[in-house]
Amino acid sequence: MRVVATILLLLCLAPNLWAGGFGYGTDGNLWQTIESMRYANRSTPTSSGPLDSIKVYLQITTASHNVHCAVYKWSDTSFVDSTEVINVGIGIAWVYFDFVGNDSIYADTEYALVVQAQPVDGVCNVSYTTVGGSCAYDIFCSWGAWPTPKWTTVSATGEDRFSIYAYYTGEEEAGGSIIFINQ
Repeated sequence: MRVVATILLLLCLAPNLWAGGFGYGTDGNLWQTIESMRYANRSTPTSSGPLDSIKVYLQITTASHNVHCAVYKWSDTSFVDSTEVINVGIGIAWVYFDFVGNDSIYADTEYALVVQAQPVDGVCNVSYTTVGGSCAYDIFCSWGAWPTPKWTTVSATGEDRFSIYAYYTGEEEAGGSIIFINQ
């Protein structure tokens, strides 16, 4: 006896998810001290979705530092989400931080990707380059709080770019395929 089965799979009910990122994910050739200040890249994601993590290229010279990161909306400086605090030891490396709220970012919206280190003896630097970016700093802040920033452009041209890169789960519009299987 021949059994004929037809199975219809319709894959258009859920959106397609993928890992996305935005910011500057390359280690630069210069260093900037980040204690008692917040430094930020101005960057725009191409898709919307919840924040997952952020990486920062750091140089710690003589003593470990507590470091954390945050994301602000660039246009109105509204706070979006922050990361865990990590005690970073001496060395040079990409350090990954997880976001605590997994709040969402939106496509084609400019954001500030921010890094801050707790002031202690020693030096904590973030890597940067002077080509092709836009960034700022905020000196009106204290460790541990995420108040509304008062951004100041780093250079007259605004071309500096810090090595700060955020990851998120992007979402594409729902779509799919119809597959017929005959046996």
